[in-house]
Amino acid sequence: MHLVLPLVPLFVFDFFYYWHHRLQHRIPVLWEQHKLHHTERSLNCLTNLRHHWLEEPMRVFTITIPLAALIHVTPVPATLVGSLLAYWSIFFHANLRLPLGPLTPLLTGPQHHRIHHSRQPEHRDKNFAAFFPVWDLLFGTYCRAKPGEWPATGLFEEERRATLSDAVIGPFAAWATHLRATSSRPSSTRRVRGTFP
Repeated sequence: MHLVLPLVPLFVFDFFYYWHHRLQHRIPVLWEQHKLHHTERSLNCLTNLRHHWLEEPMRVFTITIPLAALIHVTPVPATLVGSLLAYWSIFFHANLRLPLGPLTPLLTGPQHHRIHHSRQPEHRDKNFAAFFPVWDLLFGTYCRAKPGEWPATGLFEEERRATLSDAVIGPFAAWATHLRATSSRPSSTRRVRGTFP
């Protein structure tokens, strides 16, 4: 029991991370902010750091505050969760041809997460969990890689590689374009649910 207890905050963190990450892929406004992470065509351990600067502030509201409301996390477990997240994320973004075999449904590894970054249509919106694929299994987004499967990564749509300017202002420019397009339409033709035109 003493070995499992320190993992509880990590497990709860991953639940909130799963939903944060899934919503980033499903809600266009959030996708514009998250898409920079998926522009990498050569997935590697530094892809872990390829995020828009709004990523961490958003996680405070979608992960950190809900986690703190549910679990009283003292500094030691908080440090453990933060450290594990940082190092494990470097590991599963690494370009390692390392399948985890029977551990794949239990722990996210490089092959499993590569499916999430894949450009193959059958892999779209799969494998959102950071640590425990059980969340993907429970919520219907799990996709187990076939033996030897290492698909190409990057965005589905053909977009130019992100420049520093694209990385910093890209989401704001997309949001402004969306607002202009939405406000120029008659109210009866505006789309509901935040979708882009």
